[in-house]
Formats: sequence, structure tokens, C-alpha cells
Amino acid sequence: MGWSKRKEEVMRPQPMAAMEQAMPVESAPALEPSSAVPTLGAGLQFRGDLSGSEDVRIDGRFEGRIDLSGHTLTIGSGGLVRAEVRARCVVIAGEVVGDVTAEDRVEVTATGSLVGDIRAGRVVLAEDARFKGRIDMGWEPSAAEEPAAADGAEAAPAREGGDSLAGLSWGSPKPEPAGV
Repeated sequence: MGWSKRKEEVMRPQPMAAMEQAMPVESAPALEPSSAVPTLGAGLQFRGDLSGSEDVRIDGRFEGRIDLSGHTLTIGSGGLVRAEVRARCVVIAGEVVGDVTAEDRVEVTATGSLVGDIRAGRVVLAEDARFKGRIDMGWEPSAAEEPAAADGAEAAPAREGGDSLAGLSWGSPKPEPAGV
């Protein structure tokens, strides 16, 4: 027959060192800092002041004050926050009761609700979002847009609620009928 090795030699166990070379053992992955956002979980409640220098997500209940200047605060769909909030960006998918101030933007998603005032450079309210309060986007009318009370023009009467309509244009003037 064409076999030159005996059956015992073929089936003989190999030394441990040879097996380790054939099947290298993977070392445990190095522990790296987690990129996960710190979260107040759905089963947790916290009362007090929260301040920090990183993004935070709240899925539980929080009552107090939140100051995350320069960072993002996310209220998950099950989160309930009763607080004055200050952050760079605030995303609300749950419920917030209190004023929200953002350096950049406030977003209320379709599942979110906010009862309180918003002060931010940009505001996004999704189609099914619930909101009750005032929005201040920091915009100031220019001098050209201000009503000209100094040149003798009578100021327009204020609407109920205190807002003035002076200086606003509501589209093209109605054309005069021909032949009049």
C-alpha cells in the first residue's frame, strides 16, 4: 500500500506547545472608555441639581435643576422631568415641565411634550409634539422693521394679548377695481 506511516503515529497526541501555535488564544479586549451616554434609567427617580460636563439621557423621573452647558440633554420617551433646564442642545421625547434654555437648539419629538418656555437659537417641534408656553429665539427686529412712531405715524392699536401688528405686511395689497 502507499502509506509509509503507521496508524499509531498519525493518531498520536501533539504536545501542548504545538497546539497553542496551531490555535492562538485571543487576548481580552483592552478596556476603553465607554462612549455610552450616562443615563438615569427608567426605574430611577432623582430629586436635586444635576450639572456636568458631558451629555446625559434621562429615561426615569427627575425633579430639580439641570445645567449641562455645552452638552446635550436627551429626555427619553419614558422620561419625566420637572426642572429648569439649561444645555447646549435639548431633545425631548418624553415629558418636561419647566423652562428650557439651550445655547443651540431645542427639539420636541412626536412623542414629546413640554409645558414651559423655550429660549434657544433654533427650535424644532415635530408634527405630533405637544407644547404649551412661549418661544424666544433671541431675535430682535432691526430698526427698519420697528414701527416708526418718531416720524408722526400713529402706532397701530395693540391686539388683545398685548402684541402689536404695526409694521407687519400680510401680503399684496388688494388691487383697485378697473374704471373707478
